[in-house]
Amino acid sequence: IDKDPQTLYQRFAFVDSIIRSEHFLDSLYRINSMPVKRWETIQKHKDISNLRSINQSVMRQIINNSNRTPLQEGHSLHNKFCSLPNKVQVADKTETTDIPENRFIKYVIETFTQFCLSIYQHPEAGKRLKRDALASAELLEIYVSLPFLRDVSKLDMIPLNSPVLQRKEGYREVFQAYLMFDMAASLIWQGGDHVYKGGKRDVAVLYEYWLFFRLLDLLEEVFHIKPKSIDEIIVPKNGGME
Repeated sequence: IDKDPQTLYQRFAFVDSIIRSEHFLDSLYRINSMPVKRWETIQKHKDISNLRSINQSVMRQIINNSNRTPLQEGHSLHNKFCSLPNKVQVADKTETTDIPENRFIKYVIETFTQFCLSIYQHPEAGKRLKRDALASAELLEIYVSLPFLRDVSKLDMIPLNSPVLQRKEGYREVFQAYLMFDMAASLIWQGGDHVYKGGKRDVAVLYEYWLFFRLLDLLEEVFHIKPKSIDEIIVPKNGGME
């Protein structure tokens, strides 16, 4: 993280403006109320007396499994089996929220949390900035405890091409917030004062900046325009970039 106080404040103000916006909060609660799920098959050990149906796999286990209980002579199955296993393994289908898209949502919240904590721990951060950064980190801890994230594991790959992240309400907005953070949180550009000066936190303007860069990329790709050197667009200044 940059040591320049103005850079620190601009970066934090950007993240703070996202996580405290009604837009971001509404998106998380929309996901929480209707998270994307998938069916998965898991293997469970069931007491043989609780089986509802018997397939070939279960029948093989009935014949071959150890840890068996002898059947009394009067039992209806005694003429076929002298003993039965206590438990057998069966396939059971269940819904889960532990899918790449939900892992990504959790990753975004945790990324914002770590960023706020790094600002809080930064030696160049002032008292007010430290206080605000810690408050934001605590708010994010509330977000990450939402029910749909409780059983979600760590992200192993960002699903950038996921239709869910690109189109589904709630997911789309969080995805856009992450892309904006990924591009803008590490930069200071001309116009930064317009966005942040005097405590102003204009997410709409930041989103316009992000759309501009995305449009520029598309134009270069479609019309085969040779992009300008990065040195012509971004200039180092006061430890940051402009």
